[in-house]
Amino acid sequence: MATAADALARSRAMPRQRTTVTDGERIARLPGTVAWSVEDESARYRTPAGTAAGVLLRPAQARALAHLRAAGGLLGPIGTGHGKGLLTMLAPHAAGAERPVLLIPASMRVSYAEERAKFAPHWNLAEPRVVSYTDLSVEAGADLLERLAPDLVVADEAHNLRHPESARTRRLIGFFIRHPEARFVALSGTLTKRSLADYAHLAELALRERAPVPLDRWDLAAWCRILDARGEPQSDADWRALAPLFPDWEAHGERRQVLARRRYQSLLTSCPGVVATSDASVDASLYLHVRPLALKPDSPIRDSLRELEKTWTRPDGEELPDPLALARVGRQLSQGFFYRWVWGDGVPDLAWLQARNRWAAWVRHTLGRGLPDLDSPARVEKALRAGRLRDERGAALLRAWDAEEHKLPPPVEAVWFSDEVIRDALRWAVDRVERGTGGIVWYADVAMGDRLRACGLPVYDAGEEPPKVIDPDCPVVACSIAAHGTGKNLQAWADNLVLAMPTSGDLAEQLVSRTHRAGQEADEVHVETYAHTRFLRKGLFQALKDARYIEDTFGTPQRLCYATWTEGRPQDESDAPFPLHAR
Repeated sequence: MATAADALARSRAMPRQRTTVTDGERIARLPGTVAWSVEDESARYRTPAGTAAGVLLRPAQARALAHLRAAGGLLGPIGTGHGKGLLTMLAPHAAGAERPVLLIPASMRVSYAEERAKFAPHWNLAEPRVVSYTDLSVEAGADLLERLAPDLVVADEAHNLRHPESARTRRLIGFFIRHPEARFVALSGTLTKRSLADYAHLAELALRERAPVPLDRWDLAAWCRILDARGEPQSDADWRALAPLFPDWEAHGERRQVLARRRYQSLLTSCPGVVATSDASVDASLYLHVRPLALKPDSPIRDSLRELEKTWTRPDGEELPDPLALARVGRQLSQGFFYRWVWGDGVPDLAWLQARNRWAAWVRHTLGRGLPDLDSPARVEKALRAGRLRDERGAALLRAWDAEEHKLPPPVEAVWFSDEVIRDALRWAVDRVERGTGGIVWYADVAMGDRLRACGLPVYDAGEEPPKVIDPDCPVVACSIAAHGTGKNLQAWADNLVLAMPTSGDLAEQLVSRTHRAGQEADEVHVETYAHTRFLRKGLFQALKDARYIEDTFGTPQRLCYATWTEGRPQDESDAPFPLHAR
């Protein structure tokens, strides 16, 4: 397991009594639900103007605030459209906090300010210190929480803290280990990606001994092998670790893994301090379509992918080091382009490449050791230079990198060899203009955004806020998934074309919910995506598999699962309900 999670397990944010009770037994004995009502909770936080107007909290908001008061912390896998924004502004009052800090993505600062202005007349809003995850990640943010000394940390879009080995998560965990009296709230519609380990450390920070997850790392590993999206139990010992929740596991054969997830979901969602939404909050119907794109026998995309899978090399001859790189380049080639470094004389600088890669690998290894105060690459380098970290190999690699670091990295350029996908996407855009409905073309790569912009589409990338309403003169826009696929309210549109669906269920859920969300006035929301190559299909199937895992363990309906697939919902790669054009 990750070393930061190990450190949290060794140094409890709240000390435990010595006990012979196993993690499974402790979790099985957690108390039941918390009483609450929308009317009572609303009355606690309304202004006189809000009382006069008769405004009410949403059920998920009311339940979350009641749980926070009762449990002292909150784990909130709350879906899009249930009002997490207002919840973050009221949570400090529910917790009785005097020095609250709100963690949000930097891209949400503008929308957060807009929501505050909207809610202020009717609700008594707290005034937390707003900190972005970026603020917490950079070198200057190493002691930021110590300086702010919060008694409550509310993390909105808490999936940004999913990785215990990241600098931001290490710093958060370290703060709570040093200050066990502080409390924690984690909110996200996509709290988990594929594993219980994605949020086990956040559950422990929020609920301590009452966390419905194993605190022992060995038990956690066993539960993960059973419950995770890619879980494969190693032996009966794994099942015995889960037995207090699932005592009759031996009687269920092949269905035991699905049933184990449902037993866990039942306990998780009834635990005090955990609020998971289980109802859809959007009236509009949702339709997902796989957009057909038949590649010709002599298609450059088909030829490039055939060569990629045969030789593991890009079209420019660059060899790929691992399956992740193969999948990344395969998705790029599926869209008609690839990236390459542009070397001045056409010859790669092997000394620079080798020094850079070896130094980066050593830094990653050192961060994985969980050494005190070494929670970012910059701090590892400083400690090595100052002699606080003694490592002969690290020092040698740093000297080698120092000799090369002065060289500027070579520029990267996109090489286009096929416009098949671009032309089809433009046909989709023209069709939406002619219908008068408008739409959003979602892209993942900067190169694709540049290409769409060159073709005349308005493109919104990082730092460019998309409009809140449809411009009749330009109803189709292109949006970056990375910049606008989470945290944005784009329900003015109801038609979407995704050039390459995210390969993880949590990101796919976030993306689809930009338009399929509360406030959508259309009767139907349509999302089309391409799956004309094995690499795009594999990503789509993986997103579906992740979505089923999230739905099974949290009980939160996932849009990829409950949407109507116009050709039937894909189940696995061998049973695809649409033509496999590039087989």
